[in-house]
Amino acid sequence: MKPFEQGKFEIWTKEKMKIGTIAYLGDMKFKVLKCEYLAEKKCYAILCLWLKKIAMLTPTFHHWSGVDRLAEQRTKEASEIGHDVTIFTSEASIR
Repeated sequence: MKPFEQGKFEIWTKEKMKIGTIAYLGDMKFKVLKCEYLAEKKCYAILCLWLKKIAMLTPTFHHWSGVDRLAEQRTKEASEIGHDVTIFTSEASIR
């Protein structure tokens, strides 16, 4: 099942997919944002977000540091969408 682009959608399947579900294609992970039936093609067009593995690098990771709090906030936002995020640091107090 290989996707191909047509406009802003990728056509994947004859089955409707629920919004927010995670779809896999090999080792790639996608989050379904929209699913519309295309009568002329007799299948569903899926608008999806390609989820990625993200590494966040910061020398420290403490509550009192503005840069570290920003890294924490961005990490939470990316994780909520569905990205796999790992923070790498040499010293930390935030868990």
